[in-house]
Amino acid sequence: MASRLKAPTGKAAPYEILIGTGGIGHGYLFDLEGDDTLGREESRAARLREARDYCKLHIIAHYPAVLLPPPFRVVPVGAVGNDEPGARLLREMNGAGMDTTLVRTIERTPTTLSVCFQYPDGTGGNLTAADAASARVTPADIERARPLFERHRGRGIALAAPEVPLDARAALLEMATEYGFFRATSFTPGEIREAIATGLFHHLDLVSINMEEARALLGAAPGAPLRGVLPAAMQVLRRNQPACQIIVTNGERGAYGLEPAADAMKTHFVHARPAAVLGTAGAGDAFLAGLLTGLAAGLGFADRLEFANLLASAKVESEHTIHPGLDADALRRHAEVTGPLPQAVSRLL
Repeated sequence: MASRLKAPTGKAAPYEILIGTGGIGHGYLFDLEGDDTLGREESRAARLREARDYCKLHIIAHYPAVLLPPPFRVVPVGAVGNDEPGARLLREMNGAGMDTTLVRTIERTPTTLSVCFQYPDGTGGNLTAADAASARVTPADIERARPLFERHRGRGIALAAPEVPLDARAALLEMATEYGFFRATSFTPGEIREAIATGLFHHLDLVSINMEEARALLGAAPGAPLRGVLPAAMQVLRRNQPACQIIVTNGERGAYGLEPAADAMKTHFVHARPAAVLGTAGAGDAFLAGLLTGLAAGLGFADRLEFANLLASAKVESEHTIHPGLDADALRRHAEVTGPLPQAVSRLL
């Protein structure tokens, strides 16, 4: 049985539940030969890895489900196909402690499939089926979660993750606003500007993006330098939601956090912790999961950033996009060999 964090429980806990929507699916991981970016008409040799790949909601929701002590609940809202991958994913999610009663099984529609590719330097990307089960999640699916929002009014976290349509995510965030939930999200590069244009950012307390997504937000070229991209991206995000906490991760170069304060925005930075890297896919999702887990455990903003950094660095020591053995004991062992932590984070382990 997975060991749990030493987080407050029951009435002492700041939050009781995480309700999230996003992609639920499976996939394949390829290691590409050569560091050059794939061209439009290029064929490239790649090695198919035995690693297990998962979609966004499943990855992010997994870690609070296995790390936080009961009675904290994690409830995904999504869809799978009536097929073997869908049944297997539901078993895995239930086994991690999630409540999957709001995951709909759709007939004659496949479970979402993604293909992850990774360059020799550890960077990479994903291709995700746009016509599979997760793409059919609708605001009506979100409406089924209303009794849970009502029951946990003011004591919950809402997560809107990629790989389901933006209108379903908007419905979740609007409902979260109505019931006083903490609202968190991430975006893919191809949708972040549309999300701002449609007003999604007006219903957010936390947004977590990586440098590629920050460049997409600005319409900047791939590889545009951090020095110009980071402040400009943060300015755009602040303009759309001044009270929003902003996280920008930059792989092995660390992560930045912008925290709203009474008279100014406070900037934090964490260096990436050392790790024996086996797979970077899913690290950004693990970072967001760490932020939400730390929030539910009562950590302050700077300590949540440190905890998320620890979780992401431990995740990359697995080739799978979800580290299957990552519990509180494993995090404590990882911390012992990668450097000291703030006192509040150490007390959780």
